[in-house]
Amino acid sequence: FSLTPVLNAAGRFLKADLAVMLLISESERESGALVREMMLLNQDRKLLQKSNSEHFSSLVEAQCDLVNDKIIFVVASGLDHGVTGIVANVMLRKFDRPAVLLITRDGLATGSCRSIPGFNIVNALAECKEFLDRFGGHAAAAGLTLKAENIPALREKLKAVAAREMSGALKVSPIEIDRELSIESINYDLLAQISMLEPFGQDNPPPIFAVKKFRVKNLSQIGKTKDHLHLSLSGEDGATLHAVGWRMGSAVKELAKEVYIDAVFHLEPDRRRGESAFQLNLIDIQRRSYGEN
Repeated sequence: FSLTPVLNAAGRFLKADLAVMLLISESERESGALVREMMLLNQDRKLLQKSNSEHFSSLVEAQCDLVNDKIIFVVASGLDHGVTGIVANVMLRKFDRPAVLLITRDGLATGSCRSIPGFNIVNALAECKEFLDRFGGHAAAAGLTLKAENIPALREKLKAVAAREMSGALKVSPIEIDRELSIESINYDLLAQISMLEPFGQDNPPPIFAVKKFRVKNLSQIGKTKDHLHLSLSGEDGATLHAVGWRMGSAVKELAKEVYIDAVFHLEPDRRRGESAFQLNLIDIQRRSYGEN
């Protein structure tokens, strides 16, 4: 999460050659100059992402029926490309449904899609191929290009496909848990066993675990904008485990010290606290009171 966005930023601004040159460079001076240039590009990426996110968000209510639409479909103009996929992912998390974002320019629309488990966005686009110039991707993410005049037809067809495939009321995407653990079983040896399953990715996701009745000992919001959550958790044996919840900072309002939570998480290294340290990367949490079973 620190290195990859910097490497990706070069490609987002059509300068992927900088990342390649950095990775193959054998000169400290050359690599240092490349890193500095790419860090500046990453700052530009952050500014563009913030600007585009705000712009697309301002259009959602006018262009979407958030009560009935099973898919977010938003069209903007006058924006720079490069971060549309990132912004679509933000929309997906915010509204918990597939998102299609398009930017129009000179009669063409280019954009990105992100989808939830159970709704294959590439298959959905294939049903709309008569309106598209080109498209591609996989079940969870895709890109597309079409003539601007075909946008209304694409919108209606995709909404119909999404309504058919996701019939019924919108619900939060279910989380498939691989195993429920006891608190005592969470240790560095378990992390070492998990590492033998790497590399993790689209077709080999890291295992998802759950634990019931963690005691919250300490909690805080972290990050420059306090968007993230840090928890110190303990079990009956008193051992303390550290957990981080990315984009869960607002949960501080619902939690208090000395309450219990159920937690769903990935187990991952935490190199900031030492070579053998680990932390829980939270996926979801549920508050429990002392009297609950």
